[in-house]
Amino acid sequence: MEANIKLLLEYDGTCYQGFQMQPDYRTIQGELAGALRRTLELASPIYGAGRTDAGVHARGQAVNFRARSRVPIEKLPLALNTHLPHDIAVKGVWEVPPEFNARRDAVSREYRYYVLNAPMPSPLLRLYSYHYHGRLDLEAMSAALSLTKGTHDFAALSCPEAGAGAVREVLETGCRTLPHGLLEIRIVANAFVYRMMRIVVGSLLQVGRGSWTVEDFRGVLESRDCSQAGPALPARGLVLQGVNYPEQPAVPAASDPIL
Repeated sequence: MEANIKLLLEYDGTCYQGFQMQPDYRTIQGELAGALRRTLELASPIYGAGRTDAGVHARGQAVNFRARSRVPIEKLPLALNTHLPHDIAVKGVWEVPPEFNARRDAVSREYRYYVLNAPMPSPLLRLYSYHYHGRLDLEAMSAALSLTKGTHDFAALSCPEAGAGAVREVLETGCRTLPHGLLEIRIVANAFVYRMMRIVVGSLLQVGRGSWTVEDFRGVLESRDCSQAGPALPARGLVLQGVNYPEQPAVPAASDPIL
């Protein structure tokens, strides 16, 4: 019997060229497709909620697909994980209505970026954070981050595709310190523009180090000129924490960091 199946994925994106399948490259979608073909009969493409870039990690990536399978749905995670590499895992599975689409039906996505603010780098955290050794004004960074809340044109703080709009609604923001000198920057938005999170955090570091004021950050946001923004930070510090759907909570607990 054919069913529409939703999966919750966790992965370390270090060794992959992003989520979306690409010829001649290892991708998350490609590895998942291989595991699915060994386990069931796919009857549709695999739809992902977020096309994470090369090197970006996920704790709560959502995907869906139509398939025929003799494996009971509650046993699918174990069956799939047997065929997936060690850096990708299925964490949950649901049968969803036929019309459900993981990308189209998402109401918000949550990304988190981790900065290691410490005098020395950490070999154990190097694949999951960006190291910055200088002093950071976290209060100013938090104030600047709060300016992104609401509906804005993020053309200055992203790399919008040619001809595509950059207007997005930011629903929640957060900036907190964690053990080991980690700083976690969190944004929940209806959607994200290409490299938006990495450029926002790169710009926040300009505020934190004293190169910009909070009002400078506001001016860049309102300018719609990407040449004024801070640098896009490396992908390794970025995590897709979760994706929210109406009446289908699938985001890991808000208090849980990646590390």
